[in-house]
Amino acid sequence: MRDQSLYREPNDSRFENPQRIKSQQKKPKLHDIRLHTNIGTNDLAIKVKQIEKFLSKKEQVRITVQLRGREKSRPQSAVDFLMEVVETLKEVSMPQKLPTVTNISVMLNPKK
Repeated sequence: MRDQSLYREPNDSRFENPQRIKSQQKKPKLHDIRLHTNIGTNDLAIKVKQIEKFLSKKEQVRITVQLRGREKSRPQSAVDFLMEVVETLKEVSMPQKLPTVTNISVMLNPKK
């Protein structure tokens, strides 16, 4: 026969495993947008509108400029292009870190 106790200890598993609580917390969603320096004006307008939509939902956006062939020898033009995109989005976003020649990407956070 089994020994059955009348009293059962309360088991609150929320406090036992902090890893589980951490995994259930909401993380900000990150969207990755890739651009090229020779993108058309209408295509760029569509991408900017898409980025604004993500930022209006309070989601983060990472914009990366990809370089092909000879473009790799002139990365400063890509940085200038990326700065223009950041300037057009400055009303709805704040850049975490500005792009440099070695890192041709920028992370945008929504304005509060």
